[in-house]
Amino acid sequence: SEEILNLPGRQEAFNRLGLSDLVCNMMANKHFTKEYKGSHKMTIEMFQVAGDLLSQGLREVQDTFIENYYDNDSTLSSSNFLSLIKKILKSMKSYISSLEINPNRIDNSSLELYISVLKFLQNFCEGHYRTTQE
Repeated sequence: SEEILNLPGRQEAFNRLGLSDLVCNMMANKHFTKEYKGSHKMTIEMFQVAGDLLSQGLREVQDTFIENYYDNDSTLSSSNFLSLIKKILKSMKSYISSLEINPNRIDNSSLELYISVLKFLQNFCEGHYRTTQE
């Protein structure tokens, strides 16, 4: 997704077509978050697309994510989104602890998920974007 989304003008175009809203709705969907598994491919893709959409720091795209997050009628403002993030971060903590015991137990699918979530969180909470800091 990164190669397609990072072409000049593509992030704004995809945002205007509703891709950001779609990703936000998927992130907060209670059925989706209940079915989360550590290696769930759809979860990885969802966070990669969200991170890629936000990666250039474009105000229009960031505003869409923030509007979804703070809008009381939006599913992203529900606890499902934060619950999913919490589950993944707890899973990451357990995974890191297990690597300390057995460093040869590397799971590429889990690593891919954790990297995509951390990249999304970094782009979602960038310090230069004042709205996320309020």
